[in-house]
Order: sequence, then C-alpha cells, then structure tokens
Amino acid sequence: MTFFIAAASTISLLLGIVHSAPDYLQSRQQNAQKNYINASVANPADVVLQVSTKASGRNQTAPLLYGWMIEDINHSIDGGLYAEMITNRAFQGSTVTLGMQDGVPGTSIIGSENPTTPFGPVLTGYEAIGGAILSLDRLHPLSEALPTVMQVTIPKNATGEVGFLNYGWWGMDVSPQTYNASFYMLANGPTDASNLTGVNVSLRSNLTNDIWISNRIPVQNLSAFSYTKLNSTFVNDVSAPNSNNTFAVTMDASEVAGSTFYFDLISLFPETYNGRPNGMRKDLGQHIKDLNPKFLRRKQLGGLLHRSKVEMERNHRPFDQPARSSGYLGYGAMGVPFFAKLIVDVTEYYNTDGFGLLEYLEWTEDMGLERVLAVYAGYSLSINGSEGASYPEEALGEVLQSALDELVCSILSTYKERLR
Repeated sequence: MTFFIAAASTISLLLGIVHSAPDYLQSRQQNAQKNYINASVANPADVVLQVSTKASGRNQTAPLLYGWMIEDINHSIDGGLYAEMITNRAFQGSTVTLGMQDGVPGTSIIGSENPTTPFGPVLTGYEAIGGAILSLDRLHPLSEALPTVMQVTIPKNATGEVGFLNYGWWGMDVSPQTYNASFYMLANGPTDASNLTGVNVSLRSNLTNDIWISNRIPVQNLSAFSYTKLNSTFVNDVSAPNSNNTFAVTMDASEVAGSTFYFDLISLFPETYNGRPNGMRKDLGQHIKDLNPKFLRRKQLGGLLHRSKVEMERNHRPFDQPARSSGYLGYGAMGVPFFAKLIVDVTEYYNTDGFGLLEYLEWTEDMGLERVLAVYAGYSLSINGSEGASYPEEALGEVLQSALDELVCSILSTYKERLR
C-alpha cells in the first residue's frame, strides 16, 4: 500500500493564484474557520483523512522512489557506516564548537579541540603505554596528503611493554571474527632502532587487564629513510563483555629503550559487508540491504573527489614518486585522482574521507543501487551560514572539470579501469 499526503496549505496556496488577492485571502480565512485545523480556533472540528488503497485509479509508483542520501554528518560515516575502528588514525584534524558570540552575526567558532589552530591535528584517542612519550610531528610526513604523524619516544630507562593504544570510536567491538590491522612506521636514525625485532598488536579491555587477542609482526632493519607498512591479520574467537576495549601497538623496551619512532595511518578493520577492503560495517550494511533501497545519492564534497584509504596509500611515495598537486586535485602514480589535502566541511569535525568514491561505487554494486551523483556547483556557504567564497564565473572551469573527473570515474565498469 502506497499513499501520499500533501500539506493542505501548500495545495491551497498553489490553487489560490488564480484568484484575485483580496478574494483569495477572504476565502482562505473563511475556510480556516470551517475546514482546517487552526491553532487559533478554540474548538476545531474533527478532521477525517481517507486513504484509498484500490489498485485501480492510481498512477504506477515510480520504481526509484525510495532510496538513500548519505553525507558524513554527526559521524554517520566516520565512526558509523565506515568500518574503520581507529579514531584519529592519521592526525588529520580535530573538532570545534560552533555557537553565537555577542556582537558577531551568524555562527562562530567558540571552542576548539586544538587550542591554537581550529580543526588542527591533535592526539585525541591515544594514550601512552609503559612511559612512552607521544607527540605530533611534521618533520617526518608520511606524504603530502598526510603531513602530520605521531612521534613515539621511548625513555632510556623504560622497561617491559612500551607503545600506545587507541580508544576507537566510543570503544571497540571485540567478537569472534577476523581483524586486519596496519600502520606505517619509520625509525629515527640518530636514536638507532636496529635492535627492534617485532611489534605486537592486540585488542584489550580498557577496564581490566584482559588481553583478548595479540599478534606479533616481525620487523627486521626498520628503515629510517622511508616508511614501512606493517600488516597483521588475526582471527579472534573471544567475545568481550562490552565495547570498552582498545587497540594497542607495543614493543619490548629491552629492544627500543632510548629510541624514537614515527607512526601514521593506523588502521584496524573488522569483517566488512560483502568482504570489501576498506568497506562498511557488516551489520549496518546488511540492515541497509534489508531495507531494499533503490538508489544511493552522494554529494561531491566541496567540488572535490572523495578520496579512499586505498587512494591515500597510493600517495605515500614521499621520495621516488611525489604527488603532483594541481590546486584541488592531485594524481597518484597510477593516475587516480584524489584529494591533495583534506578540507573542512560544514560539520564541526574533520571528515577523513576514508570511505571514498571507490567505496560508494562498490556499495551501489553490492546492493544493485542506481547511482545519483550530486556535484558541486561552485556555490558555498561560510561557517556562519551566509554566502561564502563561491566560485566566480571565470573560474567555474575548475569546478566543471572536477565534476567531470568524478563522473568519468563513476561510470567506468570495472575496478581495474578505475585504477588506471
């Protein structure tokens, strides 16, 4: 059964344009007293709504009437649909608080997680283990797109287990399934980390001393010149009693005391919907599929291409294959367009855009959805809701090219074609 209910006042207004203004207003006032619900009437008459469900006499329902529109607002993607379990995984930005200021029109930034630079990088979500010293570093960038990393300094007198942990997005689900962890790591040459033989990754309780599962990643001659990507896949058969759990990256202090390391793009994924790498949560994906939507509409953020984690990693070639930036778009070694750098959206936090264009396309393929692409038209709103720095007519070619780039990538039929 399908039916539509339209606001009576809207229908009356549309029909009223055929009357003269005085006649229309008088008629509308009389009707409001007789037939409409009106808060100013002390005792309004009962209203009866009749809905016909007969098959005859109605237009056929549009097959694409029901679908999804998705934007990353209130962590609907980061910390929501996106299966990435690590919060602040690449130190890209932070949150602010928007509000009103006396004498200032519109909305302003009245609070900032980074005390000196609104939306600037922070260490939120991380905690040191075993006396390690955590700090932000911009002298050893992972790439042009990810210029801030976490420096981990191990004191000379450290003993036992040393490293750091991440609290995740409001905790971490630990349940029987396969997890995939990865991160980029760089040694600091002057402090000599040649004794390091391995790094441990683990899921552990934040309330007790329980370590649900742990895995060791062998390391040999960790480079101090270019970042090394370390990976770990581990199968967990334990169910934690709650979600108050953390992900830890640790080392043996007997191997690394007095050494310094740099970490970035720290990632942990559970099993994903349809087994997609860098995909959406398995449970939420199934719920969406069960709703049987027919289309997926996604916006084009700020006129730029959404970048996926896969595309971000293609830009992690700081020495032999640096990214070539053309203002808004950069192109990796394989020619795939991606964000050169993240920008701030209208939300109060940085969007990582880890769930990028490729993941949206795979989403539509997995669920048989029609793709509806909303492209940026060059018009912008500032943070206080007024008209912002919109594109002038003479610069709209850049906006058009960005939309065309995304459109071309969206209509290519295979994954390999999109990577060319």
